[in-house]
Amino acid sequence: MNASMTTSSVETSTSSIDGQKWQLHRLDGDSGYQIPVEAFLPLQNDVKASLLLLPAMGMAARYYRPFAEQLTKHNIAVYLLEQRGHGHSSMRPDRKCDYGFKEYLADIEVATSWLMQQHGDNQLNLMGHSLGGHLASCFTALHPEKVDKIILSGCASPYHRAFDRKTGLLLQGLYHSIPLMNKLLGFYHGEFTGFAGKESQQLMLDWRNLVKTNTYKAKGVDKDFEHQLKNFSGDVLSLQFSEDIYAPPIPSQLVLDKYTNASIEKITLTSDDLGFSADHFRWARKPEVSASAVKNWLMKKENLS
Repeated sequence: MNASMTTSSVETSTSSIDGQKWQLHRLDGDSGYQIPVEAFLPLQNDVKASLLLLPAMGMAARYYRPFAEQLTKHNIAVYLLEQRGHGHSSMRPDRKCDYGFKEYLADIEVATSWLMQQHGDNQLNLMGHSLGGHLASCFTALHPEKVDKIILSGCASPYHRAFDRKTGLLLQGLYHSIPLMNKLLGFYHGEFTGFAGKESQQLMLDWRNLVKTNTYKAKGVDKDFEHQLKNFSGDVLSLQFSEDIYAPPIPSQLVLDKYTNASIEKITLTSDDLGFSADHFRWARKPEVSASAVKNWLMKKENLS
């Protein structure tokens, strides 16, 4: 979808959250689906940078509101793209409602075109948490000319051979359980396995390929993501956390190894840095330190103070 075709309706807005403006937009996507995007804007409209954030698997956009609110205090406009099947999304996965990486990438394309319209930019900054980082990478492979900077937060390849033996076996078990669960239930039941939420069949099959091969593929998208990602020559920040069992250093490096021509920087935040366990999720709920790290990196790359 071209930027000129992207329309938006503002459902709700307020300007009383600690100096930020909050808005919920619904963007016209494919087949009549409206893509929810939460916008957090500095009240004074003094926007030094903007950022589109893609959530982790099973996480609603609202989980990242404290992080977005913290960044707006530094005059960074933050947009939270809702995943299909969660939060404000009108979809819930079942046998008749299925979607995968292809559909998520189409939603990202609509959102990025709209966002660039809002700010008059030719490029944008993407941030992805866990699965959101993989989707940011896949989108960048398809549209390297649209992306300026990428922040990968707690984003590691789930490739089973990159983890210790115990975790590798658990990933292989999950790998084999996904088709069975899809067949029995018509969706993936994350509450049963203890991993993610209620997810669509194709999303989990696309993710499952990473477990086996560490290779980005999306059913219905005939592109070599791995090869095309090498064309990205922008900036990448890998934000890692010392107690993150889902994204330890070696699997995290496997994602960075895909960016052969990018300028890469790694920041690892510890429990001492944060004042609480530096795990896969809590950085977004108590975001003072993590938001400061992102702000400082963005401002440095933008040559702003």
